[in-house]
Amino acid sequence: MFGLWRTCQHYCEQDSIPDIVSVSRTKVIDNRGRVPAFGRKAKFLAQGTDGGKWTSVGFLNPDGTLRAPRRDQDIYDRVRRGQAKWSGDVKSYPPSLTTADHPIRTIDLDTAE
Repeated sequence: MFGLWRTCQHYCEQDSIPDIVSVSRTKVIDNRGRVPAFGRKAKFLAQGTDGGKWTSVGFLNPDGTLRAPRRDQDIYDRVRRGQAKWSGDVKSYPPSLTTADHPIRTIDLDTAE
């Protein structure tokens, strides 16, 4: 299962849900236009594992190409699990997201019409 979040910041918030999911990575990428833009930030792709856990895959560019987040991309997963913070510098923390910044529900592309 693959899921697409509006940004890596959305992904990193504990218990956040993706905007769209599918067992097909290609289907998620092809439907990236269904995920609202959040400024100029790239969307963020993750792969689901058994038990509802997610593992970061990378940033999704507007043209649909995927780029790895960084060498230590597991930082996104650790922040999501509450095991790490964004940075040691409080000034660099992104502002908190509000409830309105998240999807109300996830669209399952494999069952959606």
